[in-house]
Amino acid sequence: MYALFLFFGVDDSIIMLMAIGTSLALSVPSSGINFLKEYRAWSVDEEKDRISDFLKGWVPPLALGIFGGLIAARYLPDVALITIFILAALFIAVQVFVFRDSYSPVERFSGRISETVIALVTGAVSTLAGLSGVFTRAVLKVFAYPGESPYAAAASGILISVIGAIGYVAIGYGVSGKRPFTFGYVDLLAAVMMLPGSLAAP
Repeated sequence: MYALFLFFGVDDSIIMLMAIGTSLALSVPSSGINFLKEYRAWSVDEEKDRISDFLKGWVPPLALGIFGGLIAARYLPDVALITIFILAALFIAVQVFVFRDSYSPVERFSGRISETVIALVTGAVSTLAGLSGVFTRAVLKVFAYPGESPYAAAASGILISVIGAIGYVAIGYGVSGKRPFTFGYVDLLAAVMMLPGSLAAP
C-alpha cells in the first residue's frame, strides 16, 4: 500500500498514515468473512465454553489498545510507524517460519492480568502497523494459545479493521494534501482497486 501511494504521489507527511488507514479499511471485508467462518466453527467446538471465557477477557482490553493506537497515530512520526510495521511483520515471519505451530517460545501466561496486557499491546501494535487478525494469531501462538488463536484472531481482525478504519477516517478529517475520494486517512479508490486481490488471498 505504501508503494502504491508513492506511485500516486501522496504527500510524504501523510503517506504512512494513508497506507495504514487504507489497509485497515481494505481488510474489513476479508476480516468479516473470516470471522463468520470461525464463528460457525466456534459454535460447534467441543471447548467453546473455554474459548468464550477467553474471548470475554481478551476483547475489551484489545479494543482499548486499538483506541490507544489511534491516539498515538496522531502524534507519532512516520519513522516510528514504519519501525512498528517492520517489527510487527518480522514478529509474524519468525512465528510462521521459525517457531511454526508446533513450538511456542513463551510459556502460557496464567491470569487475567497477563492476558489483558498482551491484548492491550496487540490492539495498539495492530492499529499502528495496519494489521488485523494476522498479528493476533502470531501473538497467541507465541504465548502458547494455539486452541484460542483462530477464534481470537477472527474476533480481533474484525474489531481492529472496523474500529481502526473508522478511527483513521476521524483522525485524518480536514487534513490537506489528499487524493479525491479520500476520507480522513482512508483512500476509497485505492481500497477498491486492491479489494479483489485481498479477497482472493488465502
